[in-house]
Amino acid sequence: MTGSESDTNDDGAMSIPGVPGGIFNLPAGSELIRDVEEEIFLLYTRLKTKNSDISDAPLGLGSVDSKISEITVTIDLVPPPSTNSQDLPKSPSPSKEKSPKRSRATYYNRLDKKRQIGSENKTVEIVLEQDPSSLRSRKGDTGSVLWRASVHLARYLLMEHHFPPQTPLLSPPKLKSARVLELGAGVGFLATLLSPLVEHYTVTDIGPLLPLIRKNVIRNLPSTIAKESVTVAELDWLDIQQASTPSWRQKLFPTLKEDNLSPLYDLIICCDCIYNTSLVPPLVATINHCCSGVGSVVLVVVELREEDVLREFLTAWLDSDLPRIWKVWRIPEDKLGFRTVGWIGWKESEEEV
Repeated sequence: MTGSESDTNDDGAMSIPGVPGGIFNLPAGSELIRDVEEEIFLLYTRLKTKNSDISDAPLGLGSVDSKISEITVTIDLVPPPSTNSQDLPKSPSPSKEKSPKRSRATYYNRLDKKRQIGSENKTVEIVLEQDPSSLRSRKGDTGSVLWRASVHLARYLLMEHHFPPQTPLLSPPKLKSARVLELGAGVGFLATLLSPLVEHYTVTDIGPLLPLIRKNVIRNLPSTIAKESVTVAELDWLDIQQASTPSWRQKLFPTLKEDNLSPLYDLIICCDCIYNTSLVPPLVATINHCCSGVGSVVLVVVELREEDVLREFLTAWLDSDLPRIWKVWRIPEDKLGFRTVGWIGWKESEEEV
């Protein structure tokens, strides 16, 4: 896939376009994905170059702690040195996930001391229920525990929410009125933290995970947020892939308003759902279904694992739904943390093709 002449300015440098709907602002340094092989090569070469001492460290598949049934996640948000910079704040130190086996009194004493260091600092804490037994016993079930990439994404977006840069990734006025759909939500971690920032948040996964998501959302949703602003719904990507017509897919999971043109969702989030090549075709089919109308934007966040899986996903995503063309941009790698990459994509309208 190659870029057009409009992708560069007069000096030959990459020009940053406006994103449909205005909900996203592409950060400076974002790069258009022109060629899948080049993208994969750049990602993994940069990973080894910038992190040569730790890039080969055994980090497992990427779960935070897959052995405990209840996990406390604390994200310390420290204001950036200067809020006047156009650059987005860099990610702070990694959040600390506490095992409930540790003394709660000791933990809260430490937390109080952290809060006293700087009155402007923010601390976000939630307690999540996990299902480690399902991770081991239910084939293909990886959503029953929390994964690192979700924590990285939450930290990045919450940093910008509490300490807004000049040009945030997500436009606050647009976000406040946005309808968000999350695919493959797992334990519902992102839904509990991001739903208070938007008008309506629909969190989805396969049926067996919905009770776990509901428990975590109810447990952590602030009392000031109406429960009706969060919907927990089943969405199996295989069902969408196997549906033979667009109308059938709309019956399975509606993504268009009554006019069959306008999208129901402004933003689709897909965080760390790409880990197996067998799931690539159904995931891409679902992404296309969720972006049936004009104006929806997709945020895909992944942890860098197997090159072949990401290569297959990007190839399938960029070549899907022709003749309409996907425009996919990678945000700078330092925004999300170690091994974590984010892509923002949208379909060009038929008039633009």
